Amino acid sequence: MKHLRPLLLVFFLIFTFQLVACTSDKPPQDTTTNVSDTAEIADTAAENSPAQVIAQILINLNHFPSDEEKAMLKEITTSASASDAEKTIAGILINIQHSASDGDKAELKKVMEDASASKENQQLAEIVHNLNHKPSDEDKNTLQAIVK
Repeated sequence: MKHLRPLLLVFFLIFTFQLVACTSDKPPQDTTTNVSDTAEIADTAAENSPAQVIAQILINLNHFPSDEEKAMLKEITTSASASDAEKTIAGILINIQHSASDGDKAELKKVMEDASASKENQQLAEIVHNLNHKPSDEDKNTLQAIVK
């Protein structure tokens, strides 16, 4: 029995060493896709209209925007070149968690029904209004057309 305790300790140490050695052989996970998407959106923000920036963010959206995307949306909410509709949509997207709140849906409905809002803004409002974690494939096609 005296010898059993040291043997168990040695076995445990060898097992732990092998476990650590096996897991360290795995390559690190690739996290460049998010950085690339963010860089693409930043380029879009510098070159395109607020509606196009919102559309690009929505294309990549999965549950909620990244911190970088939220910063771009915040810029839209204070931009002199953004319409009231774009400011409303951007403000709602900043706080979205999987889908728009009931209060936000009411604001989006106003944009959707506003005859003075552009067709693109009405489409963006409808997509955000109907959003459930991410845009549908049909919505992504509409968003692609806005980005172009």
